[in-house]
Amino acid sequence: MKKRTRLAAGLLAAAALAGAGTAVAAPAFADETVVLHGFPTKGICQVAEQVTGWAINASGHQVYAGDSCAYWGPDKLYGFSITYR
Repeated sequence: MKKRTRLAAGLLAAAALAGAGTAVAAPAFADETVVLHGFPTKGICQVAEQVTGWAINASGHQVYAGDSCAYWGPDKLYGFSITYR
């Protein structure tokens, strides 16, 4: 489990440094939503989605909804959203 958390953190940091995603969170009183987009391929998007889910679960939260990786247009490329508690 510890290795997964480190891997998740590393991949998310790499994606953020590369400018691959943008995170948006809901207000503190609501469920939290992570939205990441800007991935050049669906495969990279799917890896980021899985790693993000692992990181959320490792932090003690529970993923319960979201949109899987899809093409969001030429400006946003591929993206996904995850909602958790």
